[in-house]
Amino acid sequence: MTRAFIPRLRARGRGGMILTSSVEALIGCPWSAAYSASKALVRALGEALWAELRQDGIDVLTLCPGATDTPALARMGLDAARMPHVMPPAAVAAMALDRIAEGPTLISSEHYRATFDRLLAMPRDQALLALAARMR
Repeated sequence: MTRAFIPRLRARGRGGMILTSSVEALIGCPWSAAYSASKALVRALGEALWAELRQDGIDVLTLCPGATDTPALARMGLDAARMPHVMPPAAVAAMALDRIAEGPTLISSEHYRATFDRLLAMPRDQALLALAARMR
């Protein structure tokens, strides 16, 4: 999709794109390996495009939300009402639109930003084991 839109945005000399990744793109999440890997690809793509397209007046933001109250939670058997730190989709979308010019990456939840800052400050093996214990 980005390949289809970039020429149009370049021709206009302005525009923006928001790519939806996940906080799980920040580290390989145990029991969520394929999802983490696919979202890491989206994050890398968005960050690269942010750097490539800035000179063309095109904003690119990679959105990395944490738990968001979407039908995906229910499909996983989770009840959003019983989960802490779940954000409504409209709030996540509004935040992304408000901050698109700030790129390249936005973690939409202060809770998840702080959590992953702590994890990423740890030695990688310890962070992965701590995350595995928490997710179990």
